[in-house]
Amino acid sequence: MKSLFFLIITLVGLWTMTTENAYSSAETDSLQLVLDTLSDDEQRMKVMIELGNQLKDTLPDESLIYYNSALIIAESTDNKHLIYTLHLGVGNLFERQKKYLKAVTAYRKAAEVADSLKDSKLQSEIYFYIGSTYHQLQKFDVAIPYFLKAKRIFEAQKEKKSLGLTFKKIAESYQAKKRIDVAIQYNLSALELLTSFKSSKDLAETLKNLGELYFENSEYTKSSNYYNRSIRLFEQLKLEADFEYLYQQLGTAQKLMGEETASKMSFDKAEAHALLKKEQKENTRREELERLKVAAAMDSINAMVVIDSSCLEETIAFEENMLAVSDSDSDLYVSWPTPKLDNKPTTTQTISNHTTTNQTSEASDMGLWKILTIGFIIFALGILLGFLWCIRQYKKRWGELQKYMENKDEKILQQNRDIKTLEKELQFFNHALYKGLQMPATDVKLHSNLLKEKYNGSLDKEGSKYIKQIQKSATNLEGLLAAIFNFQQIKHYPLQLKEVNVTRIAQMITTELKSRYPKREIRFWVQEDMNIRADEELVRLLLANLLHNAVKFTQKNPIAIIEFGRKEHVFYVKDNGEGFHSQEAKVMFETFEPLKNTKNFEELTVSLLSMQTIVEKHAGTIWAVSQIEKGTTFFFTLDATPVKNETKDFWNLSKSPHFKLML
Repeated sequence: MKSLFFLIITLVGLWTMTTENAYSSAETDSLQLVLDTLSDDEQRMKVMIELGNQLKDTLPDESLIYYNSALIIAESTDNKHLIYTLHLGVGNLFERQKKYLKAVTAYRKAAEVADSLKDSKLQSEIYFYIGSTYHQLQKFDVAIPYFLKAKRIFEAQKEKKSLGLTFKKIAESYQAKKRIDVAIQYNLSALELLTSFKSSKDLAETLKNLGELYFENSEYTKSSNYYNRSIRLFEQLKLEADFEYLYQQLGTAQKLMGEETASKMSFDKAEAHALLKKEQKENTRREELERLKVAAAMDSINAMVVIDSSCLEETIAFEENMLAVSDSDSDLYVSWPTPKLDNKPTTTQTISNHTTTNQTSEASDMGLWKILTIGFIIFALGILLGFLWCIRQYKKRWGELQKYMENKDEKILQQNRDIKTLEKELQFFNHALYKGLQMPATDVKLHSNLLKEKYNGSLDKEGSKYIKQIQKSATNLEGLLAAIFNFQQIKHYPLQLKEVNVTRIAQMITTELKSRYPKREIRFWVQEDMNIRADEELVRLLLANLLHNAVKFTQKNPIAIIEFGRKEHVFYVKDNGEGFHSQEAKVMFETFEPLKNTKNFEELTVSLLSMQTIVEKHAGTIWAVSQIEKGTTFFFTLDATPVKNETKDFWNLSKSPHFKLML
């Protein structure tokens, strides 16, 4: 009876646990029945969408079938908003299953629909989804342009949170590409927008990313500050985070800053979180072991219930026969029909024989119970011993890993110290070289001028030629030294992004160049209303180099024509100077080999290095197109938007109505 009662309780518990699933299944089945009875396509489509929404968490494959069936009906009705929603739902379903290539295909179809609708809200949403999926596939060069498209729309719509999340994703993509400076700038822009959402998990992650980036950039004070802020926000919001890693990085940054006390506290907290994580893993394993024990016990109990139920049937039949015999006036030793077992024919036995048989059955049942109990104990001991062995191996491996990490951290710290020392030595050497060579070059130029003034009348043509060559070489050396010094300054210059009026800067530079060369006829054409978000000082230096080179290499022309403008997001500086070979133009930013038709190449090389460094700091590209005796065009961009047809010079000189002649 006890076994029967236990069996009933178990069945009730199982029914209780499955009630919610049964209700959900019943609702799904009812919708399926409704779907089978409908004939109107539009109504069938609505039921299919509802079925897809209900099954997407439990049965994603069946949900996908319903979504695709609804999509076929939607395409036949040309309901573009619904088509977009279904493609988006299919993409989300694939993304949750980590089938990212299929998700990209669905998202791109949704993007085509959004583009045909010209709905900026839908376009920004789907561009962000596509960029995120390519980011999951680690195709960052493809993901960044989609994020930039979404960014432009969010800027126009002034959606701060969406724009902040987009900046954060762009920064993570550049961080994965090891473009540290660009990633820092985008993260700072994201931080500026997400600060108003103080309870945001994205804000905490942005702070953590800035801590990592500044740590990689050896700016340990800023790294420590951002790590501290991210830890406080994670703890305040009670979010899950790898606190062991965060405190470890914070302690390392503080140690490199020389803050030994704060560093020790951070390392202690990291160790405490590591112990807590280890304890949580052990608790999880312990719970898993208990679950296995309960499952094994349930298997044993189910076996016992089957045995007891068969015995119970025999006992009930036996008691019924005994009651039938007690109603008659027979003797004590009477006969009765025994219960049928395994379809055997009945026989006649005495009460004493049946009692002996019943005792034998009980003894066999007790023997089976003992065997099951012993087997379960052996099984549990085996699991316990295996668990203890795993813990021992885990502790051994953990000790080895800690020792390895300590040695690795020490090596990393030593490498960082060596790198900082080398950087300081290089900066000191460059400064000393600049100062050491600047004065001799100035002396050579000064004394050559004095020599020319004092002995100009007594020198022949060849002597005057030599003095002129000395003066020219000294001037070139001064320009080369200044260019090298400027190049070193640019490499370590931090970006300060803001809205820059490029037209106004170009007009100021062209005015200065015309005053510097009053005897030459130079015509500058500058496009109006050019603005961009960039660093103003670096843009000024870039345009000064480009326009100065254009003036320099058009000096043989009686009329120099120089054009500066923009087509879409690509800027260009075009001149009608002497030019150089087209093959040299393709590799001039890569190899820096001497150009056959260019004099004073050393100064031009450093100028090209400076221009390339400025453009790369803005995540842009720069290239040139040139032909001998036909002029040169330099193209450059100041953002990460891809460039099409970059090898074609498809702009005519001074033909645009938006240009203004600067005479």
